[in-house]
Amino acid sequence: MRKPDFFIAGAPRCGTTSMYAYLRQHPQIHVSVHKEPHFFGSDLTPLPGAIRDEALYLALFAGAGDRPRAGESSVHYLSSRRAPFEIRDYAPEARIIILLREPLAMAHSLYSLYTRTGNEDLATFEEALAAEPERRAGHRIPAGAYFPEGLQYTEEALHAGKVERWLEVFGREQVLCILFDDFVRDTAAVYRRTLEFLGVDASFAAELDPRRAGELARIQAIRQLRQVPPEVRRRMQFDQMKLHQGPSRPAPGAALAARLRERFAADVARLGKLLGRDLSAWTRGEALPPVPAVAPPAGGRLSEVLGCVRMLRQIPAALRERQDRVETLERKFARWQRLRLPELPLEQRAYDPEWAAWFASEEERITAALAPRAARIEHFGSTAVPGLGSKNIIDIAVGVAGGDAGDEEAAGIEAALAAAGYASFGNSPIDPVTRWLWRVEDDRAFVIHLCDRGRPWLDEQADLRDYLRACPEERERYAALKRQLAAESGASFLGYSVGKMALSLELVARALEWRASSTGRCT
Repeated sequence: MRKPDFFIAGAPRCGTTSMYAYLRQHPQIHVSVHKEPHFFGSDLTPLPGAIRDEALYLALFAGAGDRPRAGESSVHYLSSRRAPFEIRDYAPEARIIILLREPLAMAHSLYSLYTRTGNEDLATFEEALAAEPERRAGHRIPAGAYFPEGLQYTEEALHAGKVERWLEVFGREQVLCILFDDFVRDTAAVYRRTLEFLGVDASFAAELDPRRAGELARIQAIRQLRQVPPEVRRRMQFDQMKLHQGPSRPAPGAALAARLRERFAADVARLGKLLGRDLSAWTRGEALPPVPAVAPPAGGRLSEVLGCVRMLRQIPAALRERQDRVETLERKFARWQRLRLPELPLEQRAYDPEWAAWFASEEERITAALAPRAARIEHFGSTAVPGLGSKNIIDIAVGVAGGDAGDEEAAGIEAALAAAGYASFGNSPIDPVTRWLWRVEDDRAFVIHLCDRGRPWLDEQADLRDYLRACPEERERYAALKRQLAAESGASFLGYSVGKMALSLELVARALEWRASSTGRCT
């Protein structure tokens, strides 16, 4: 039987119901008629509507047919320590969608919901917060409580550790984090981004008015309910669903709000590093500023991809040969389309002499973080070549014994780098088994490419760097192409990267010849 292949994992009160309703409309997506079946998360108290029988659970997806995607939404998966591992064992290629909200607003909204549904009996938010220690010990639990874990409001609103767990289990390529502020501000753009993440037609125009979308979801549910077993219908909490929309309880006073924001500040900063986003506005009680819009390539995503494919086909076989031994260009391009980057506005800049100093300082930090492991640490890429323009990103190659993805030693190394402020973004675009870690600092970023010190690309990139430093004509040829591509492709990662691939491969080959030559001549 059909298994789900995507999950809206939470968090509660962060827009999951709206996203569920919008995704239900898409003709290429089947979404479980039962929202929040909570089949996974065996460490949590089973909710009244939970479905723990596998046959009943799979019945939720029996109507998926040949639709490319089938999924469900269970908001407490995010806080479960077991759910990510259980889902990975059940559906290892699954896509995970996580919606997050400013913690104080999320915690207060959750309290308001629970007062309506009977999970909470204390009259004020402040009383409920004060009762958390006793409730953690099993005392003062309301008689009608159905989910006592949810009464730990501050814990429920701490997102960073939970998001980190899901990223570690599934990798960044399979996890999409959506911030409530962005979702409310530009619902259509976030919806398109979600469809692209799921690999379905992103041009589909859904009804995005929450009320009308909810009405459409109810009409679809009536049809779907005919296809599921009676036991599933009995588990669905129709009366509870009506209580999800209702008046909020009085907002916390200024003094309490200030104390809570201070309490949440460290977690907000940690989450910001994980997502590559400045979330400090949340600690001031403000909405996040919008991420600067990126103009789509002329002709749309499909046109861009087809153009890139044409460029790849024009690369001479002689240039491809060395690269294809490690990873074919077609496979690399397919992998690039799934890459996710921190939400960080970085424009092309003229060469900055400070880049070398930044690398030297960061090299010391990395060496200290990895001690006593011996590491080969190299500054490479455009910021390592005087005279080349670049984005404000310092690319750093870190080669260690046992650094390839999947190696047991790699987990310990990544943990050490995480303690130094680096967040994993999956595999590096440069190599299929090299890990990619980012540390964003204001308007600049340090990017580690972590691998075993024997990976061939380490020497290739070091040779290319030294060749461009020694050969001004070649450096200018490369710089001219970069300027042209930046002007033509704007902020498009694919167009810019594929456009310079042929020359990059040519320069790598020339650099290897230059290194092997006894004359040291550039041509």
